Amino acid sequence: MTQFEQGWWNCFTSFVNSTLYIGTAGVSSDVCIRILKEAGVKRNEAEYAIKKQYVYGEAVGVVEEYLKLEG
Repeated sequence: MTQFEQGWWNCFTSFVNSTLYIGTAGVSSDVCIRILKEAGVKRNEAEYAIKKQYVYGEAVGVVEEYLKLEG
């Protein structure tokens, strides 16, 4: 994974963890899953991000849900 990709996951994780933790109005796990879908995140990328712990906290659950929906 490139440094850019690691930074993307860090940004995504920070966004998810901060917005879902504090309950930012209008932001739900559905919005976060939509971000993954619109960014074109592939199954192997999401699995790798979890495995390498690029995602943590609430973001892990969001990525796992994304993987379930993507089949």
